[in-house]
Amino acid sequence: GGADAERRLRADLIATLLDGGSGAVDAMNRLGLGTGPALVMALGRRSFEGSSKPDDAAHVVRLTDALAMHLGAVHSQSAAALVNGTGYAVLSVRGHSPAEAELQAFRVASDFLDRTGASGDTIIGIGRVVTRPAQLSRSKRDAEHALEVLLAGRASGSVATFSSVHVDAILLEIASEAAAEGFSDLGPIEAIASHDAAHATSFVDTLDAWLNAFGDVGDAAASLHVHPNTFRYRLSKLKGMAALDLDDPNVRFRLMVHLRLRGPR
Repeated sequence: GGADAERRLRADLIATLLDGGSGAVDAMNRLGLGTGPALVMALGRRSFEGSSKPDDAAHVVRLTDALAMHLGAVHSQSAAALVNGTGYAVLSVRGHSPAEAELQAFRVASDFLDRTGASGDTIIGIGRVVTRPAQLSRSKRDAEHALEVLLAGRASGSVATFSSVHVDAILLEIASEAAAEGFSDLGPIEAIASHDAAHATSFVDTLDAWLNAFGDVGDAAASLHVHPNTFRYRLSKLKGMAALDLDDPNVRFRLMVHLRLRGPR
């Protein structure tokens, strides 16, 4: 019917807009968004235990429709549609600084998930503000990267702005490149992890806790719920086993980066 045709047209216009480039200005005008600064939101679904739910697609369709309605009520210059299985919204943000606009978008997205009761398994990534419609493809990529960070469990909560998780996004990219190049098994962390797996020890956790506590044994031991003496013993065993010079700041930095690249286990 007419409503379906209108929805398809809106989805086509938003797809054109998200591609950026020369067609974006016309699409932005036809959607009633003006041609000023704007940002992109992307909506997806968390998958639990690596499985995607059979109703994922239908769920995202429903949530995208609900997001379009919510935005219509709270942010007049906006448009939302499903494009290639992901829900996208474009918000015109004239009259706000980029930081204010992102914060406002974060609040709108969080409020939406709270109202729909969907914040457990639905996630929203928010891209940077761009000044021209032709640049919206960048804000779209940002929003998708923020979704990936949320999906990977590298950011807490259900909404993330790219600005707040861009370092995590870089680490994710490096981690996937490292895996593709076969780098993942290299370095002392993997040797320590293999020892942990073979002997039911927890040296990787010990090292991670020590680095996170800036070398404060009391704090590190407390984070693992062990006695400081037990922690000191494990740390000395670890240093001997992996020949790690933990007094060298470059060694510590490399270990911290490697642990972050491995991600939450």
